[in-house]
Amino acid sequence: MTSHPFWHHPALPIGLFLLVLGVGNWWVSRGKIAEYTQRIEASRSLDGSDLYGFKHLDFRTNAALLRRLHRTPATLGIAEAKRDFYALINNGGRLIALLGLALTAIGAIRLRGARAAERHA
Repeated sequence: MTSHPFWHHPALPIGLFLLVLGVGNWWVSRGKIAEYTQRIEASRSLDGSDLYGFKHLDFRTNAALLRRLHRTPATLGIAEAKRDFYALINNGGRLIALLGLALTAIGAIRLRGARAAERHA
């Protein structure tokens, strides 16, 4: 009576690997999506037109003084692209985790069936 090792059914270790990889991608991308969404919202809130209480400033002087604080459209575009990239990684991580879960289940069922067949033989 020989025992089937864990690696005998490749679906089980491959499934576990994909499950860990997918959950890792999913978890990391959630934080990055929140970070870039916050950056985009912060960039959009700086519009320079709110001059209430500053009588000596107009839109032109305000823009000149706060130029470094304003995000350029290119910077905003980069932040949006990074957010979209991490959204793709998030969705891919979910898909990979689901595939890994399915392969792990299939591998565990096959391993269990092989061990049961050995006991009855």
